Amino acid sequence: GLTAVQGGAPAALSNQPHAEWGAHVLGTLHCSPNNKGKYDALYTLQPSFLQSLKDFYGLRDLFDMDQVVTRAPTGKLIVIVAKPLIQLLLADASRKLKVVNTGVRLLERIDVHSPPLATNFRLAQEAVPCLLPHMTKQLLFANESEVRLLLTRRVVQPGEFGRPAFSKAVSEASTGPAVVVYDSLGLGKVDTGNVLPLALAVFRRSHGVIELLVKKDETASLLSRLSYLPTTAAANAPTDASNASANTSASASAVASATSSSAQPPPLQ
Repeated sequence: GLTAVQGGAPAALSNQPHAEWGAHVLGTLHCSPNNKGKYDALYTLQPSFLQSLKDFYGLRDLFDMDQVVTRAPTGKLIVIVAKPLIQLLLADASRKLKVVNTGVRLLERIDVHSPPLATNFRLAQEAVPCLLPHMTKQLLFANESEVRLLLTRRVVQPGEFGRPAFSKAVSEASTGPAVVVYDSLGLGKVDTGNVLPLALAVFRRSHGVIELLVKKDETASLLSRLSYLPTTAAANAPTDASNASANTSASASAVASATSSSAQPPPLQ
């Protein structure tokens, strides 16, 4: 945990009760006394909350939960910060360092009045490559038709995906954030030894409704990218001919408007 800095000096943590602090926020990690909102301040999170995130996503022990912090005492926005920067800020007892645009956006609280539970935060698409190699839960492995349907419809009702195996995975997933993984080979797992597959942040609503959390202006680029990814006939055999036809027609227009495809950032070390 964030309890000490290099050399055994006391950590630069400050636990200060505040009426506006979220119940899941522990204390101040780094904040200049003359900040005045110009630079990022970082706050640590309660161990119980970090454990709930770890349990919900099934994060492996190799993922350092100390990298997960928040930029405000309300804890509405949660980010992942590189470990070297965390160590540098802990060692900055004089608070002379100033940081801006710190960290990768991980989670955003849906309603500030709701309890600070893992299920009450939306998962940011930009954080998916950071979490995916470490996740063992909330993973939904989809074929090309299912990914295209999600990208074109954005909200998909139970049963509309057609393939029983995918519908079963959705029904077994917990309500809350999840990741749809393009499984071109039908492996049902993430091969962390190779380039990470296309993966999409979604929210699994009650009754199995899947909502895409990717921004609308990014979906055309993702559809274009999907067209160039390898596929296998077995993994992508359509189970519903009408759905497959509709998916192809709907995505063709979006692909035509795509001008570029974006590469995934590497996971934080």
